[in-house]
Amino acid sequence: MEQCTDVYLTVATRGCPFGCTYCVNNTLLAMYPHQKPIRKRGVDNIIMELQEVKNNLPFIDIILFEDDAFFIMSLDEIKEFSKKYKERIGLPLWITGATPTTLTKEKLSSLVDAGLVELRMGIQSASENGKKLYGRPHSNHKVANAVKMVNEHRDKVKASYDIILDNPWETDEDLIETVMFLSKLPTPFELNLFSLVFYPATDIYRRAKKEGIIKDDLKDVYRKYHFETTNTYLNKLFHLLNEYARIGIGISPIIMFILSHKMTKKLHLHWFLHRIIKLLFPFFRYIGRSTRQSTRLYKFGNIIKFGGGDKATYRVSAPYDFSFGDEFHYKSWLSSKTPWLVRKFRKMKLTLFKTIYQFKGEDIIKKK
Repeated sequence: MEQCTDVYLTVATRGCPFGCTYCVNNTLLAMYPHQKPIRKRGVDNIIMELQEVKNNLPFIDIILFEDDAFFIMSLDEIKEFSKKYKERIGLPLWITGATPTTLTKEKLSSLVDAGLVELRMGIQSASENGKKLYGRPHSNHKVANAVKMVNEHRDKVKASYDIILDNPWETDEDLIETVMFLSKLPTPFELNLFSLVFYPATDIYRRAKKEGIIKDDLKDVYRKYHFETTNTYLNKLFHLLNEYARIGIGISPIIMFILSHKMTKKLHLHWFLHRIIKLLFPFFRYIGRSTRQSTRLYKFGNIIKFGGGDKATYRVSAPYDFSFGDEFHYKSWLSSKTPWLVRKFRKMKLTLFKTIYQFKGEDIIKKK
């Protein structure tokens, strides 16, 4: 039992109607153009599965729906699911398949009443260039409204939003537009910051291949990790904003405007101001956690009271946290933080394995 996670992962739907250019659904929709883009399970079928889990896996504390488009379900279906989930399951509920155009107040309220404690939604980019490239149909106004909806339940629901960085076609102006947009959103929230990966057979992969951005598939695609964002100043602004958003303080649009303005960079003040705000973080963290009750949902390891059913409490999961530089630290609900010496040893072992098997991997790619 000690080796098992306390989270049970399942899906209520399969597929996605949007087909964003970086996503596997982009390829699947093209492969099966005459098939329905999304398939939904019946509410009774979902509840029956979860009852089996509850009866046979007593160590499960949280139910996680990893759908790409959970909220594509109709309001009647979500109301029926919420009612039966609350009555028969009563465990804390996580949902990752939220999109700005399918999320509504009525759907969200029903799920919060049923026991929703964490919600993840994709934003990816707030720049028009980025949204066009990714095939994202959601306007910034629609995204802002969806975030406000979620924030109304901030004392019960932990909110996390996906952002894609390291896009070779996005300019600094595009990144500044996105970080400025995020700085205006109500806190607290958490950002999942991803480095763009060109997954084979997607539209964005074909474009990168055509334009010569992908020079070596092994290095540029298969060995690229989606959580390792590059060490640039603008990327660090996203990480800095993420830290402040988690504690309910955020970074005001005025300060973010100064941090991201070209003149600040010309005067060589950008790194200095960044370090000042970074140094002030412990002070603001204390203020944020002392004055805003909702920030307790974002502190790893916190035990949160849950009144949804059989489980009286649940443990807050850790964010995906990567620092820049040679050392990076990964934390998730699957593992706790390991000692410094152990991390060093693992890194040395990984470097050795990469050196040994690098040439073998290249030979395999060449043969194909």
